[in-house]
Amino acid sequence: MEPLEGRAAFTLDGRAIWDVPSLCDEAARVLTDGFAGHGHNLAAFCDLLRGGFGRHPYGRPIALTWADFAVSRARMDPDTLLTVLEVICDGEDHDCLLDIRP
Repeated sequence: MEPLEGRAAFTLDGRAIWDVPSLCDEAARVLTDGFAGHGHNLAAFCDLLRGGFGRHPYGRPIALTWADFAVSRARMDPDTLLTVLEVICDGEDHDCLLDIRP
């Protein structure tokens, strides 16, 4: 994905995501330079989206693609998935555009 509106672009691999801890691990893989000190909850995920861990500066807007989303959707609890999507699109603590790819 090309950067959109000057945003850094990143892609999550939906095949690696089945719950919040695996989402955090995948986000850390994609959004950081090997940062292993992240938590495994939605607050930690928000921190990773906000940046400052090597791949994009703190507070910089990003464009996030969730590839193989159908795989994640089939594996995740529906309420958890809805909450994760709300966190990504919320924009209160970070500026993230989301592109979902089946």
